[in-house]
Amino acid sequence: MVVASSRTIYAHGLNESPGQHLRPTSSGRQKRRPLTGYSQPSSCRLPRKGGVCPHALRRTSSENQRGEAQRRHPMSFNQKTNTTQPSRMRIGIARSNSSEPHSDPHDLAPSHEKHDLEHPPSPLGSSPWSKMQMGSMDKEILMLVLPALCAVIMDPLASAVDTFWVGKLPGATSLAAMNPNTSIYNFIFMILTYALAPAVTTQVNNALGKEHYVQAGTAIRNALVFSIVFGALMALVLAAFNQPILTVMGCTDKTMAAGREYFLTRVWCLPAVMVITVGQGAYRGLKKLRTTMVISMLVAGTNMVLDPLLMFNFKLGLGGAGMATAISQWLGAIMFTLLLAYREKPLRVLTGFRWPAISEMVPFLLNSATLMIRNVSVMAVWMVASALSAHQGIVQGAAHQILTQVFWVLAFVPEAFTPVAHILIGRTRAAGQTQMMRAYADRIQRHAAATGVAMGGMLLLAAPKVASIFSSSAAVSAAVSPALVVVSLVLVLAGLLYSVEGVLIGMGEEVQLAKVSVFSSAVAMIAETQLVGYKGVVGVWLAMAIFYTVRYILLALHYSRLGTLKANVPLAEVAGIAALLD
Repeated sequence: MVVASSRTIYAHGLNESPGQHLRPTSSGRQKRRPLTGYSQPSSCRLPRKGGVCPHALRRTSSENQRGEAQRRHPMSFNQKTNTTQPSRMRIGIARSNSSEPHSDPHDLAPSHEKHDLEHPPSPLGSSPWSKMQMGSMDKEILMLVLPALCAVIMDPLASAVDTFWVGKLPGATSLAAMNPNTSIYNFIFMILTYALAPAVTTQVNNALGKEHYVQAGTAIRNALVFSIVFGALMALVLAAFNQPILTVMGCTDKTMAAGREYFLTRVWCLPAVMVITVGQGAYRGLKKLRTTMVISMLVAGTNMVLDPLLMFNFKLGLGGAGMATAISQWLGAIMFTLLLAYREKPLRVLTGFRWPAISEMVPFLLNSATLMIRNVSVMAVWMVASALSAHQGIVQGAAHQILTQVFWVLAFVPEAFTPVAHILIGRTRAAGQTQMMRAYADRIQRHAAATGVAMGGMLLLAAPKVASIFSSSAAVSAAVSPALVVVSLVLVLAGLLYSVEGVLIGMGEEVQLAKVSVFSSAVAMIAETQLVGYKGVVGVWLAMAIFYTVRYILLALHYSRLGTLKANVPLAEVAGIAALLD
């Protein structure tokens, strides 16, 4: 019979009770489970045999080996200096047994302590990477990816649903009119999502890290006020100058009437889109991503139901598609506002409301300014591509609209790893956990790259049917089919790129992202003007492939040069300790 060790190991520095291990759950909270092979707390109510908790007896042979190795190599944690001795791992140890309470509260490593894996031990037995196939890191990453995906895919999915139903209207004119509209709204959405939301998340994280709940609520309130005011002003400007804007984006005399119909019905949801973006950023900072997932699903579901109802039953045509999107977006904005005001009461978001001072808005605006430059330069490439394809004629404009919507919906699957990398890398970086940060970065990039390859392969397999799903025009289908191969390649590149961007954002490298984006955007726009006449929209998408390739190469080189991510120990050892803690 194996007797439980009198030494209880607390991994990850997460304020664990003896013999318990914190595990993340889908709700974002921590769930305790027994860590077999070690002494259990006196609070355990299970009947004991010989004074030993039954949990300690449930051990496999591999766990026995692991426990013996840990007893032969004791580890220590210095709370005052936050350092470790050579060949030891920085995690907490408490000397206790099943019947004695902890005599020294400092034996436990609190959640805010740094637990950098300076010299983690190698695992016993099989290859460490085989144990990491679904380890604790992978589970944490994947649990964050699903709600993040539902949040970022909301607006592109709404545009894709609109494109699907508009394609059912007779002729290709309505679909061609959607092309410039989609580029405009994707431009706005991308700028807001990757500038406004990260700024809110950063401010909320900083405030909650100091347990300043009211300060976090004030930051959210200021962002909501800015969103409503700026969104309303932007909607008024776009509505007033709708015709010149659509003309610049490629609308011709044949598509102008249909384009304005959709544009003027959807433009009034811009304040709602900004409020939703603030809500997403706030709940990322609160680590409640399930809330963003549920609201995003409700918004997307509402849009799917209202689109055919307004377009065909009420015979509103293209304007009905824009109206359905606007209604669903306002529904999401109201839900986020009510939840922040009445469910997150400690934040006091709307309690004692007052207009924010200019000095209070400056940090928020500065946080988002650098990412704004990056987003504007990236989306400028997409707007140029849309305008060039629209000037090629109705068929080419309609084909580019279909390709763009298919790409955005599929690309946002690997894109979901960007906010996840921002959260995990930013958290470990703030805690000084260098090796854990490197391990997270490598795992996220592997998952994102595999997801990009999967999305590209899926599109290649479905290529023969994609064009017919979105359009009944044979000419449009013929223009879409050859370009799908290039779009599949761009999806693979997107999977590689997005994870690196998320890691760099988490590390505070926004300036480098902006520089790379501006340079690669200039290269891409030159390529677009040179290749636009090559086999219709195929040339435009070849330029997009160049754009993604240049961005990835430059960011990957910068990532490889960052000293804070250079491992001091082999990655196999980092993987091994993660497997050990699983």
